[in-house]
Amino acid sequence: MAKKIKLNRLRLKEAGRSADKYLYYDKKDMTVAWPTQRAKVRQDMVEISTAADIEAMSKYDWICDSQKNGRHTRFRRIIGNSGYHGPRLVSEGDSWFLHPLLLDVIDHLLRGRNPLAVWSTDCAGDTLSTMWKDRKTRGEYWNHIFWSIPRPTIMLLSAGGNDLLGGGKLYFLLNDYRRGMTAEDLINKTEVSKVLPPIMNLFSAVLSELERDFPRMRLIAHGYDYPRPMNDLWIGQPMQRRRIPAGQLQRAVVKILMDMYNTTLQNTLANFSHATYVNLRDVVPANEWDDEIHPNDNGFAKVAAKIRTAINNL
Repeated sequence: MAKKIKLNRLRLKEAGRSADKYLYYDKKDMTVAWPTQRAKVRQDMVEISTAADIEAMSKYDWICDSQKNGRHTRFRRIIGNSGYHGPRLVSEGDSWFLHPLLLDVIDHLLRGRNPLAVWSTDCAGDTLSTMWKDRKTRGEYWNHIFWSIPRPTIMLLSAGGNDLLGGGKLYFLLNDYRRGMTAEDLINKTEVSKVLPPIMNLFSAVLSELERDFPRMRLIAHGYDYPRPMNDLWIGQPMQRRRIPAGQLQRAVVKILMDMYNTTLQNTLANFSHATYVNLRDVVPANEWDDEIHPNDNGFAKVAAKIRTAINNL
C-alpha cells in the first residue's frame, strides 16, 4: 500500500492537478449547499490523525486555502521571472475562479504559454455578500490590495451566482407549471425583482470603494453563461418541484433568467468608468459542462480566454 500524505502537506501542495488526485467528487451527497462541497478527501491516500486534522476537515474553507497556497507560489514564480512584464492582478471569486476539481478560470490564467500574475483570494461557494463582509480581513481582496507593494492594477471579480441560485434558491424565482405556459410565464418576476437589486447594490458598493480607496485600480467582472439543467440540486430539481418539463422549456427558462441577470449586471457596471463587463453567454458549448453550473476544463479555458482578452484591452 502506498504511503499516505499527511493532511498538512496536502494543504500546502501546489494547486491544480497535483492536489486533485487526493480528492474525489461525491455526487450522492445531497446535503450540500454548493456543488464544490461535494469535493471530499480520499482517506485511502491522506492521513487524518490529529485533532487539528479533524478540525480542519470540519471546515470546507481548508480546501480553498490549499488551492490558494499553491496559486500564491505560482504567482511568486511568475513575478520572479525577469521576462514578465504583464500586469499584477488580484482575483476575488466563487467556484468559477476556484474549483477544487477542475481547471477553472484562474488556473488557466496562471498557466500556459503566457501566464498572468494573479493573486487569488477566491473560494468556491462564496457569495458576493460574504466577499464584501470579509474584504478587509487577512487574505481577502481589499486587504491584499492595500498592503501590496507594488499594488495590483487590475481586480478580477466572479460573483453573484451563489447569491442568485445557491442552496436551491431558483425554486423561489419560478412559478408552478400549468399546461400551455411559456418560459416567460414561468419566471416569477416579482421575486426576481426582490433578489437582483441587493446583489447589484453589493457590486456598486465594491466598485465605489475601489474607486475611492484605489483610484488607479481597474475591475473586470463577468456574467455567467447559460446553466445546463441536469437534474441536480441547483437547476434541475427546483424546476422539477415546479413541474416544469425537462428539455427545451427548462433551458428556455434558464436563458431568460440569466439574460435578466447579465443585463442588470452590465447596466450596473456601466455606471463606473473603471469597470469592465465580460459577456460569457454562449461561450461554453453544450458538451463542455461538468455539471449544471460549471464548465469543464475545456469550457473554462474558453471563459479564461474571454477574460484574458478583456485584460489585454485595458
